[in-house]
Amino acid sequence: MSVEALVAAIEAEASVEAERVLADAEAAAAARVADAEASADARVAAALAEAEPAILGAEVRALNAARLALAELRVTRISGGADPGRWAGAIERLAAETASLTGPGEVRVRACDARHLDDLRPMLEEQGIAVVADETMPPGVRGRSADGRLHVDATIRVRLARARASLLPDVAAIVREAETPEAETPEAAAGPVDAILREAETPEAEMPEAAAVGPVAVAPR
Repeated sequence: MSVEALVAAIEAEASVEAERVLADAEAAAAARVADAEASADARVAAALAEAEPAILGAEVRALNAARLALAELRVTRISGGADPGRWAGAIERLAAETASLTGPGEVRVRACDARHLDDLRPMLEEQGIAVVADETMPPGVRGRSADGRLHVDATIRVRLARARASLLPDVAAIVREAETPEAETPEAAAGPVDAILREAETPEAEMPEAAAVGPVAVAPR
C-alpha cells in the first residue's frame, strides 16, 4: 500500500471515530439535560403540592374578609336606618335573648332604639328587667344582672368580631379538609348579616370563673 493510500485510510478511520465520539457525547449530553429537566419538573411539582394548602387558605381568608367587610357595611346601614323593620326586629330579638341570660336587671339600648322594645317592655318589667335608653350606646344591646355579676354584650361591634373569628379559618383547617366555600358571590354576605343580627348565643357556662364566654362577660365576685 502506498503512503498516500495508508494516510487516506488512517484519515477515514479517524473521521469515523470522531463522528462516533461526537455522537456519544451528544447522546450523553441529551440524557443529562433530560434528567435535569425531569428533576426540575419533579421539584416544581413537589413545591406546588406543598404550597397548595397555603395558597388555598390565603384565597379562603381573602374571600371571607371580603364577605365580612360587605356584611359589616350592610349591618352598619341597617342599624343606621336603611332597613327599619329588620333592625327593629333584630333589636327586639337581641333584647329578649339578653334578658333571658341576665335575668332581673337591665337591658340597655340606644335612645333611638328604645321604641323598638315597646311591645317587649311589659314582659321585661314583669321579670324585673328595666329598659335603659343610653345615648352613649353603640348599635345593639347590652345587659346586666341586678347583682352586677353578669354582663351581656350583644352590640354589633362584638357580634362582628365573633363573625370575623368564624369566617377566617386557619390554614390547618384548610389542610385537613381542603374545603372551598360554597358561595363566592357578594350575595353570600347575607349569611354573616343574618348571623350578626340574630339573637345573642347562649353561653356555654355562666359561672363567675368564666371571665368571658362568647358575648357574655361575668364579673368576679
